[in-house]
Amino acid sequence: MAVAGLGCQDEGDEGGADEAEQGAGSEADCQPGSLGCECVEDSCLGSLECVEGVCAEAECTPGSAGCPCVEGECLGDLVCEDELCTDPGGTTTEGETGTTTESGSGEDSSSEEDSSEDSGSTTGEPESTCDNPDGAFGCVFYGAKLPAREPFFDDYAMQFTIGNPGPGVANVVVELNVDGQWDNVAGPLPVAASDTHSFYFFGGGDIVPQGLAEGYGYRISSDAPIVAHQYSPHDEIGRGGGSLLLPAPVLGHEYQVFHVGGSGLNPYFVVVASVDDTTVFIDPSQPLEEAPGVPPTSSPFQVLMHAGETLRVEADDFYAGVLNGTEISTDAAHPIAVFVGGYGSSQTYHYEEQLLPLSLLGTLHPSIAAGATREGDNDDGEYFVVGVEATDYTITSAPGFYVQPDWTEASIDPKEIRSFDVWKFGSAPEFGELLFESVDPIMVFGNVEFQYPAMAQLIPYEHAATRYGLPVVDFLLSTTQVAVAYPANTELTIDGGTPPGLLYPPYEFAPGWWVARFVLDEGMHVLEADQPVIVTMGDKYLGLPAGLVP
Repeated sequence: MAVAGLGCQDEGDEGGADEAEQGAGSEADCQPGSLGCECVEDSCLGSLECVEGVCAEAECTPGSAGCPCVEGECLGDLVCEDELCTDPGGTTTEGETGTTTESGSGEDSSSEEDSSEDSGSTTGEPESTCDNPDGAFGCVFYGAKLPAREPFFDDYAMQFTIGNPGPGVANVVVELNVDGQWDNVAGPLPVAASDTHSFYFFGGGDIVPQGLAEGYGYRISSDAPIVAHQYSPHDEIGRGGGSLLLPAPVLGHEYQVFHVGGSGLNPYFVVVASVDDTTVFIDPSQPLEEAPGVPPTSSPFQVLMHAGETLRVEADDFYAGVLNGTEISTDAAHPIAVFVGGYGSSQTYHYEEQLLPLSLLGTLHPSIAAGATREGDNDDGEYFVVGVEATDYTITSAPGFYVQPDWTEASIDPKEIRSFDVWKFGSAPEFGELLFESVDPIMVFGNVEFQYPAMAQLIPYEHAATRYGLPVVDFLLSTTQVAVAYPANTELTIDGGTPPGLLYPPYEFAPGWWVARFVLDEGMHVLEADQPVIVTMGDKYLGLPAGLVP
């Protein structure tokens, strides 16, 4: 692991020289060290920085408007011209893109000032918007207050925790849909850049009831990209469940249910509709308990739902009622959010997880345990592989680890479930990370302890991001950890600098794959990498994937 930083590299020196020759016609036309010209011993004039061998505005991100190209490529619709990224459809001039004027001195300051005010291109920072968020963020999310084991614990607060990565203020609203209208129940509330806020909802009146119901599906909206988590419910001693909330653009229309299972956990699933006139098709894996809109059947049926309505479905048998393999689907124009949950063995302990749609499954899973624990705690290494289509898979672990059962090269059938325990003798900072590789997409879940289930669906590397928001809340401070699985030679930063709170030296858990763990202070943190990484956060009572991109 290395700390990310900007600077001239040998490869960039050639690019900078080429840019000077192409953009100015000759070395005499482009003054070394000035804007758009080659660096002088890795240095530039004034506040300019040397980026890929070319002098650019401070904080210029390679690949963005007005900044050096990256191996001839640029972000979005930008094109690489004279080694700089430009907008082909705009009226940008050489001065606006960061190249020099004919004199080579950058004297056309009015063009640069207009560019800074109108488009921000001279800063080089990619603009993060709701339509195009920079990283694993979004602007619309759906959630629901799910039940605890004992009804009297339902009165404890459910909370939505919001993290704003910045750079500006995010105005956040929480709503419920009643009588066909979205009504504010909290906000609009401004959340400052690099800050968090938790919305608390007390009482059992908003617990999602069984069957079809109106007025229980929450919508969280923001005018700027944020990250959102759901915790419900918990007290100072016990732990409730927690889940990453998926941004609306990644919601899908096909899902397959998976639960940790176990006697007495009473697993259920909850569907939240995002738009009106949503026809939900359900093909249950076993007989269901009758409820409004839910027939007592094991045969396929359908339910008409409107925006904000919820559908909570449970099996007819409380003790054996695991709904694994149940299929839930709509059509592409009516995406839905699907949560699974179940009770732990004591009071507030339970798990909840928002499922990934089948369209976001993948074939490569660098898998970190759902909840990170301390050295010597061996409860982390439990994983579940769930087949969607018949496929082959392999599992790779670090030397000295034992994977039981030893099905590390095998085939799996549709809806088949295989569980794996990972352990080694003695105490070590390694917690049993695995690398799952399959021919066709699979589902992979991690779980901490059976008594205090902390299930998390693990993000496939195909949908890993390079930028994550990590909102750390106060009740997680004693044990929370952030774990990062990354390819070798990845550069990581947290909050723009060297990652703080490193627990153990990073180590290689599979050829070419490394893991590092950190403890972060309360508040909002932003993790960035120079290539996609997998990130989880949590403790031995709950685990949250940090996010994903489509």
